[in-house]
Amino acid sequence: MESQRRPQYQEVFRTLQVQKCLEIFESIAEDSHHKIQASFAPHILIRADAVLLQQLVCNILDNGLIHTPPDTVISISVTRTTNQAELCIADNGPGVPVNLLPKLAERFFRLDRSRSTPGTGLGISLANAITEHLGGVFILEDNMPGLRVLITFPLFDQPAVN
Repeated sequence: MESQRRPQYQEVFRTLQVQKCLEIFESIAEDSHHKIQASFAPHILIRADAVLLQQLVCNILDNGLIHTPPDTVISISVTRTTNQAELCIADNGPGVPVNLLPKLAERFFRLDRSRSTPGTGLGISLANAITEHLGGVFILEDNMPGLRVLITFPLFDQPAVN
């Protein structure tokens, strides 16, 4: 009998899930001579599956560490706007030509310079699919230099306490 994990949607503190991913990648970043900078707004609550959210963040961080040279700075921030939680992961690496940014979210797409590095071309496309599945918006932008991934989710509206 094969068992599959079913998504568990609950109110999750987005910052906590991102911090768990950073703990996983701290030593990898240090070993590869990358620097990770983090900035988190407190108490940002969204409705999501915590495991899928972690997978999303880990995929993007992993891509950043694999596809940028040593001494690259990867910044990660979680902020709040009026009605959204924003996750931004950006680097100051070589980036991606603007005309190829839309292709990054396609399954199995790899830049020519990335063909000699580990991977299958699924990391960003999976992160995009998870974002859409969780009701978010996934945007890839030129960070001048580098790549910026901006992900937004609706904030979880807590019932008013009387």
